Amino acid sequence: MSASKWVSLDTANSLDEVRGLAALHGVCQCRITNLKNSTKYSFKCSEYRKYSLCSYKIKSVIPDENQHSILITSKNSHNHDIRNETYINKVVKLLLIKVHIQFIFLYHTLAIEKRDW
Repeated sequence: MSASKWVSLDTANSLDEVRGLAALHGVCQCRITNLKNSTKYSFKCSEYRKYSLCSYKIKSVIPDENQHSILITSKNSHNHDIRNETYINKVVKLLLIKVHIQFIFLYHTLAIEKRDW
């Protein structure tokens, strides 16, 4: 896990503004935590399933006594360098390997038959 710190990103007046800003930053809501005097909303990268190394996060804490003063903070940055391998990619690789093996077998079979003539 990254050791980077939470930095102030923006302020908002409502939860709808927080969600709108989160959408602009490419994150989706992942957790709501009820604290003693506030509620914390956590967001993570919308494409975390495709890019598991992406650790970009946003959080906002909405105080119970003043719900119109919401601080939004972020941590890390988007990292979409390495994409997770999908099931389709795995199947295609296996099929290509199978076709390649069949081709090599056929090539050698034809070479042996030609030699026997």
